[in-house]
Amino acid sequence: MFSKIRYAIIKPGPGLTNECLSHNINWLYFYQRFNKEFELNIKKLKYYKIGKKLNILNIKRLKEELLDINLFKKSISTSK
Repeated sequence: MFSKIRYAIIKPGPGLTNECLSHNINWLYFYQRFNKEFELNIKKLKYYKIGKKLNILNIKRLKEELLDINLFKKSISTSK
């Protein structure tokens, strides 16, 4: 399944982030507040500048973020 994916929207758990890294998948991530595991994972992602955080407050905001995915794709291609 992962070999056919180029971009993913994930909750940044260790399993999915590891699969995305292993298969060279660029991802957007989100998390639920007050989830200590995801807060720790996001600190590490920010430190290593991996992925892009989605600020999902509601479905309209998600749509706005996804419409901006072309900028995300461009930033990934220029950073390689």
